[in-house]
Amino acid sequence: MHGPIGSLQKDDCVIIFDTDENNKVHDSTKDIINILASKDIDYRIIGQKSSNDNYMNILLPDEKWAKTIVYSFIGQHISLKLAERKGLDPDKPRGLKKITIT
Repeated sequence: MHGPIGSLQKDDCVIIFDTDENNKVHDSTKDIINILASKDIDYRIIGQKSSNDNYMNILLPDEKWAKTIVYSFIGQHISLKLAERKGLDPDKPRGLKKITIT
């Protein structure tokens, strides 16, 4: 396994944003969940109307464009809070050497 999934460790948690037009988990996401479970990696799925124990049910708009905005906000908020807990400054990422002023 390579890429993002290959780099995961047991103390990581993966957040998956996923529901199809019928509010069911996509088949491709089920494949990822099986890989995560086989590696004993914790995960949460954010969406609506699922019976999966790792599911965080939230009320989502019906329109796909609106779901995208909600998911973007949630992802950014989770990232900010996680960075703050770890004492990181999202506006000054480690390893950033070059700043391009536009």
